[in-house]
This record gives sequence, C-alpha cells and structure tokens, in this order.
Amino acid sequence: MKKLLPLLVIIPVVLGFKGSGFAYPFTFTKIAETKGATGSPVGEFSGSPSINNSGMVAFVAQEGIFVGSGGALTSIAPNSPSSYTAGTVDINSAGEVAFQRNYSGVFKGSGGPVTTIVDTSGSFNNFGGHPTINDAGVVAFSGYGANRGIFTGNGGGLTTIVDTNGPFWGVAGPSINSSGLVTFKGFLDEGGEGIYTGSGGTLTTIASTIGPFFTDLYGSPDINDHGIVAFSAMLDGGLQGIFTGDGSTVTTIADTFWAIDSNPSINNSGMVAFKARPEVGQEAGIYIGPDPIFDKVIGTGDLLDGSTVTSILSFHDGLNDQGQIAFSASLADGRDIIVRADPGVAPVPEPATILLVGIGLGGIYGLRRRRHRST
Repeated sequence: MKKLLPLLVIIPVVLGFKGSGFAYPFTFTKIAETKGATGSPVGEFSGSPSINNSGMVAFVAQEGIFVGSGGALTSIAPNSPSSYTAGTVDINSAGEVAFQRNYSGVFKGSGGPVTTIVDTSGSFNNFGGHPTINDAGVVAFSGYGANRGIFTGNGGGLTTIVDTNGPFWGVAGPSINSSGLVTFKGFLDEGGEGIYTGSGGTLTTIASTIGPFFTDLYGSPDINDHGIVAFSAMLDGGLQGIFTGDGSTVTTIADTFWAIDSNPSINNSGMVAFKARPEVGQEAGIYIGPDPIFDKVIGTGDLLDGSTVTSILSFHDGLNDQGQIAFSASLADGRDIIVRADPGVAPVPEPATILLVGIGLGGIYGLRRRRHRST
C-alpha cells in the first residue's frame, strides 16, 4: 500500500496546479512584427511594450508609437526625422499613451491631437526615458534642469513629487497608480538608495539599503492601486530577488533564481511578472512566481509564432489585471515581434485522472480499514 503515496504526491501536478497560485498555461497573441515578407507596416522596435486592462498593447517602432490588440494597429504619434520617440511608453485603460519625444518633452495621446505634459521651453532641459500614466490621464515623469526630480501633470500645471533639494542627489524610474500615488527610486546624499512612494507631501520608505536586509536595489519599481510596490533587490546574504512592500511589510515573491531582471510589473491582484534566469548558463524567461518550472510564462529556446525565441524584453507596466503580459521577443528566423501572453484557466481533470484520484483515495480508505481490523 505504500506505493500509493507517490501517486498522491503527483496529483496536484496532473491537475495543473501551479506554484504561484496564479499560473496556468498561456496562449500567445502576436500584436506586431517587424517589416519582412509579411508586409508588416512597422520596423525596428524600441524599448518594451506596455498593456492596459483591455488587453491593448502600446509600443514604439521605427515609424512611431502604435497600439494593437491582435488586429490592425492604431498610430498614436508618427515619427519624423526631427521628431522621434525615445524610451518606453505606457498606456492606460482609456487608451491614452504617455511617451517622451527627442528627450525634449513628455506627451500623451490616443490617436488624435497630442497633449503636451511638459517640454524644454520651461525650466527642464532633459527627461527620463519612461513616463507612466494612470487611468485619470495623469502622467508621472522624471525631469532634469533647474527643477530636478519626479513630477506629475495632465497638460496643465505640474505637481512636484520629490526633487533633489531634499535628501536625494538623484531620483529615477517613476510609476503612478490610479489615486496619483507615485513610486520611484531615490539616491541619498548620505549614500545608499531606497524605494519610496509619495503624492507631493511626506514620502513613505518601501525599502532601503540603509540598515539591514538589502544591499542593492535594481532598476525601476512598479505600484498597484493598493499602494503595493514591486521591486528587485539583493539581500544582505547575496540572494537576488523580487519583493513587494507597502511601507510596513516586505514580502518575498521570488529569490529562487540565479539572476533576476530589475523591472517587475505588479497588478491589483498582487500578481507580479518579471524576467529571470533560473540557473547559471541558462537563458532568460518571464515568470510569475518562485518556481522556475511551474511559474514560467515563456523563455528563450521556446517555440513562438513558428520560430524559436532567442531573447525577450519586458518592463514594468507590462502586466494587467487580467494576468495578461506584454513583451517583445527576437526570433531565430530574424523577426522581432510584440506579443501578448494570455493566461488560460485551471484545466479540468481528464476522466483517467479522476479515476486515478479515486483509486488513490480508495487505497487509503482500504488501508485504514485493514489497520482498523488488525487492532
């Protein structure tokens, strides 16, 4: 009867349970690909795509900014020799896209007239490469010049979230939620760095290298509508991981990988998507939990759109509340594609699986009956 135990151990795997509690098999929708034999209207991609809660994906190509859901693409703002888009864009639920042009301004648009959030006609002479936008149309960005810091605006006046007149010599990587709360990375005058949140008043510390726990904080954080921030960091013991925090507690999402990308995405369910390498020498993939097998979405070496993935790029704002993930991938046949990963549902057990479960449970029942009779 002891031979029944291995069968019972593998039942959760047969039923399709996943390590994170979120993951089920993903399907993949191609949003766009670079020009080639297919006659695609777009050329080389820049940065990584973002996604809204309707599954619309925004991305930058050689010709400009585009939005798509798997069919025809919508042009948000065309490029020209004197006007091109730099960095990574972000899209909100209304289809508005926040973007930066020529390092000379931050803008938003949805296919019609473009709204200027800020440009270099004022006190700024440069901007960070990835503005973000919330569902109210408010854009968060990093700006440099006489006023150096993190700011928000929607086409009128600007709100200062933080600047370098305080304890920071540098700030970067903003992300904004629906209530206007912004998270960013700050570099302290006294040394060290931290992840913070604020909306124009007192700042809340999410994580810091001052004191125990973290020795390094990587890349850009992401924030959801509950004020929970996802970020990448290295622990004092040398482990690198993905964590979430709200200013009072820090939760480990994954510290089971050899190397983890620095720009995770978090949604309102607390699901976190990130890029990582499972082991030394292994290629990178996108994951949604700590298990390198069960929590994998896709990775290099996997089949995709009739070819093999050779590299993947993802960034914060690449995950929505439906668990869909936007990313770009380079393929072995020379194409680059923009893709949306769509999560499936928990698989229904096959009749044979149900029979195995029944046999296993029946075996346990029989074992208990026999033990009872022998006592």
